[in-house]
Amino acid sequence: VDETCGEVFVPSAFSPNGDGNNDCLKAYGNCINEIVFRVYSRWGEVIFESTNKNECWDGKYKGKNLNTGVYVFTVNAKLYNGEEVFMKGNVSLFR
Repeated sequence: VDETCGEVFVPSAFSPNGDGNNDCLKAYGNCINEIVFRVYSRWGEVIFESTNKNECWDGKYKGKNLNTGVYVFTVNAKLYNGEEVFMKGNVSLFR
């Protein structure tokens, strides 16, 4: 069976305000087998890192809410079909 994996996707914005919509940021994809997902501050400091495809960033760093702003993310993923995906982009956090 040849499974079509489609793309890995990271939203361009999220709003961790507890309303149940877009409260958490993560990479989405049907075939993600392994992943390293990182979020960086504007100064290049890693403020979130996960190797769990189901874990997402809640807009906090060291337990404190970060301000509205633009943050950089990277995704290094290996899909079930063996394909490797690298992505880098910006995400807007809205409070």
